[in-house]
Amino acid sequence: MSDKKVPKLKIGQKARNAFMVFDKDDSGSLNISEFKEALHAMGMDLDSKDAKKLFKQVDKNGNGQIDLEEFVMFLDPKQEKKNVEDAFKMFDKDGNGFLSGSELRDAMVTMGMDVENGKVAKLFKMLDSNRNGKIELDEFQTFMDG
Repeated sequence: MSDKKVPKLKIGQKARNAFMVFDKDDSGSLNISEFKEALHAMGMDLDSKDAKKLFKQVDKNGNGQIDLEEFVMFLDPKQEKKNVEDAFKMFDKDGNGFLSGSELRDAMVTMGMDVENGKVAKLFKMLDSNRNGKIELDEFQTFMDG
């Protein structure tokens, strides 16, 4: 017999597995009762009022359902920061650590945002908080945090 250690699952994978267990109706999202059941299974016994309040906080897009991404972010908030960093790197086409105006425009198009009527320049000016003519990761993070 080999003495191999079983690799530990990362929190993201654990969250995905838990999500699949609690998504009883296989809808791809958790409703309030499924979410309350998940909380209970994780040792968080909240009354209905507190569970609904937490549900609304976790439901970032406000659609009345908690999708997998929202659930993972709830269990592992650091994952969200990593996702924003990955997006920033993807939009930073030249890899210089900053977003230029054209890279911001491409990012806006990718995110489905309106780029007409000077909106790119307005957003760039708003995001460039230190006025150095570049969008840095922390400025992009602030924008993505909404």
